[in-house]
Amino acid sequence: MMAEIKGGAVIERGENAEGLKKMGFGVVHGDGVALSFEEALYLLEKGKIEIAGAGGKELKRRGIKKDGQFPDRCLLFKFLRDNGYVVRPAEETGVYRVYEKGVLPGEDNAKTIVRLIDDAWKATAKELKNEVGLAHRLRKRFVFAVMEKGGKPTFFELRKREFW
Repeated sequence: MMAEIKGGAVIERGENAEGLKKMGFGVVHGDGVALSFEEALYLLEKGKIEIAGAGGKELKRRGIKKDGQFPDRCLLFKFLRDNGYVVRPAEETGVYRVYEKGVLPGEDNAKTIVRLIDDAWKATAKELKNEVGLAHRLRKRFVFAVMEKGGKPTFFELRKREFW
């Protein structure tokens, strides 16, 4: 069965959907699994899914229309997945929840939040404090990722430091 684009997700149904879920892709959606555009493009390029009436170019076009950082988001997603991490996009906040190697969503919580930024990104001290404070309250590591020209990310971790 071919996957189909529905709004801002790609829906896969049937036996393939169950296999994808077991590998940490997508979220349950009715009788199938809803994949983010990053997940769908990754799986499409790996030959794990086919999308009815659309290929990689169409998926990229829709992704860029939705988010100008989509190409870099895909590179970051690919880097993390290829290095053994299960990655769940949090579309509403623009961050990725990254699970420890070998851990699937539902088995444990993600331990790291990764936010993609570009090299021209600017933040106030208050914004940084809020980001780190949120991660601290959620008991997660907070990491910024900047995509370098070769498509490899550089990571910067921010954390709350207490001296006493």
